[in-house]
Amino acid sequence: MTKYTPEVIEYLKENSDTPLKKQLKELEEKFGLEITYSALSNIRQKIGVINNLIFCDTGILDCIKKNADLKIDKQIELIKNQFGVNVSKKQIVRARFHYGIKSSVHYNSIFTKEIIDFIKNHKNDYDNKTMTQKINEKFNTSYTYVQIRLYRNKNNLEYRLFCKEALEYMRNHNQDSYEQLKDDVNSIFGKNYSLQQIKSACYWYKLREFQKRRETKSFSKPDFSERLRKGERSRIEIKINGKWISKSKYVYETSTGKKVQDDEIIVFLDGNFNNFDLDNLLCVKRKEVGVVNGQLNGTCQNNGELTKFKYDVAKLKLQICEKQRQLKEKAVKK
Repeated sequence: MTKYTPEVIEYLKENSDTPLKKQLKELEEKFGLEITYSALSNIRQKIGVINNLIFCDTGILDCIKKNADLKIDKQIELIKNQFGVNVSKKQIVRARFHYGIKSSVHYNSIFTKEIIDFIKNHKNDYDNKTMTQKINEKFNTSYTYVQIRLYRNKNNLEYRLFCKEALEYMRNHNQDSYEQLKDDVNSIFGKNYSLQQIKSACYWYKLREFQKRRETKSFSKPDFSERLRKGERSRIEIKINGKWISKSKYVYETSTGKKVQDDEIIVFLDGNFNNFDLDNLLCVKRKEVGVVNGQLNGTCQNNGELTKFKYDVAKLKLQICEKQRQLKEKAVKK
């Protein structure tokens, strides 16, 4: 507000009836002030000018705040009698919205004062379904369950099975057994809670410390445990550092000091998946396995030497194919 001089502020207050678009032109002509429509609207609100109501300089704003529970029509009449100012309903609504003035009374409520008092007095006695039945029977009405539920939720009158005092008592006596807690609460507060309701309240309101099952009982196996992986070919796995890996891979890497790459696999030369002798384990490329199974009739059971020879042939075939591909690429470039 540094660029708005006292003369400009006084002009805005005196000419609050002038439309904003016209006021923009007048500000530019009289004061050489070029501002946007939104900037003018903001400064009018900051200094309290809202459609001919200068709330900052009169007692109208205080009157609206003190009589916030009155209907708008009554407020208009009151302002006219006290200040001699004619205001519209729209002006009152905008002023109340701008200054955050709220009424504690809902005039458009579908419930009478007697029904509202009944709901307030029995909010912890009946749930929504029972409350609906009681109201319709007592006042000869036909309210629905949804109407009762929405009104209670909107006005913070939700049904609470346990009162604050009962919950506080259970929190202070959380070391007692559930049976003892149920008997004590029912006796002290005159209720008839079931054992399951007491348990649910302790859980949902966190009245006790509940330990997770995993913390009290461990189902994990220690390292170097073994398990049989189910599948088309059952393979043995071993647990290392909390992870399950192929035992053949583990034996090969620890014995040779070589790491099995992602495109490599350990095969059993004699076809026996329980023979983990280093002489029976061979590290081959996955592509070589495809060549052996697809072109060389697979591995030979109980004949490790022949199986190893097939993998040597598969490696040679792949090298030949790679060399042929390179020669074709060179020929294309030329």
